[in-house]
Amino acid sequence: MQRPPLHKASYEPDVIHGVSDVLQAYHLGNDWCAAHDTHPFAMTMTMNSSICHGCVQCHMLKQPNITPMCSSSKTAGKTEQGEINWVWPGDQLEPTVRWMLERIVRDGGVSFPRTGETYPGFDVCKLCSFLVFKKPKEKKK
Repeated sequence: MQRPPLHKASYEPDVIHGVSDVLQAYHLGNDWCAAHDTHPFAMTMTMNSSICHGCVQCHMLKQPNITPMCSSSKTAGKTEQGEINWVWPGDQLEPTVRWMLERIVRDGGVSFPRTGETYPGFDVCKLCSFLVFKKPKEKKK
């Protein structure tokens, strides 16, 4: 097992496991989809041992995964509320990061909300004609 920093690893890792907040994992997943021209990003969650299963599944299927923490992870003090696991095949993280770097150069940042670029799913909240968010009408007195 190699501890950070990853760039100092003396070998090519089979699987890379990271922990981030949900929005960071979301961007990582979107950038993987763009870098590998693959959509949708399929996430798998298992009951208990989600990261143990997640690492094995990632290694066997050569597919990345984003999965919640194990049920005891927070209570054991290993993680904070709002953190999530991401597991990447070792040979697929570099193309994902290269895509992120291209977007930084092109758009001035990696985070969709920071660059002003509409992000995947933006339409669900703001532009979707099926879900319309309106302020309630005031009742006439």
